[in-house]
Amino acid sequence: MIDQYGIGLAQLIVPAAAGIGGVLVGGLITARGQRKERQHNHIKHQLECFYGPLVAMRAQIRAKSELRVKLHGIADAAWRKRLESVRDDPQALQATEKARGPQFDKVFEYSDEQLRNELIPLYRKMLEHVTGHMWLGEPSTLEHLGTLVEFVEIWNRFLAKTLPHEVLESIDHSEKELYPFYEDLKTQTKRLRQELKK
Repeated sequence: MIDQYGIGLAQLIVPAAAGIGGVLVGGLITARGQRKERQHNHIKHQLECFYGPLVAMRAQIRAKSELRVKLHGIADAAWRKRLESVRDDPQALQATEKARGPQFDKVFEYSDEQLRNELIPLYRKMLEHVTGHMWLGEPSTLEHLGTLVEFVEIWNRFLAKTLPHEVLESIDHSEKELYPFYEDLKTQTKRLRQELKK
């Protein structure tokens, strides 16, 4: 038999325990929400400040490189057609080469200038960006840092005329070395965007 003192005590303890339990549950829910918000903000920051700019630089390099290849092909075909039309006349052939050759050469000269003044600086900027924002990169992305450093450094040495063309050819220096890096940028960007939607 419970006396009145026990009933009164129970009436005090039950609401107090329920209140404490509610505070604990509310605290846990709040902490979980805050943790999720911090993760969300970090992912957003990764996309805005690390992956987004790198993907944009890659897109610019790719677009200019693809256009260069396309224009070189068209210019080469047009030049061959032009020469074909006068191939049986040595004087006309010589006159065409003299008059039109420099115009066609400019297509390739522009590409060389673009490589030196736009594309290589863009690769340098990409490297600077990665090293300046490493804390935002995923481990799989940062694994490619050495390849990016080597790619940029080889171009730096070549453009500074401290690396002979024959050496550049013998090491088979190509942007293909960066394809795994580009693929990782694409994969991580897609994954992080999906994480933001959750």
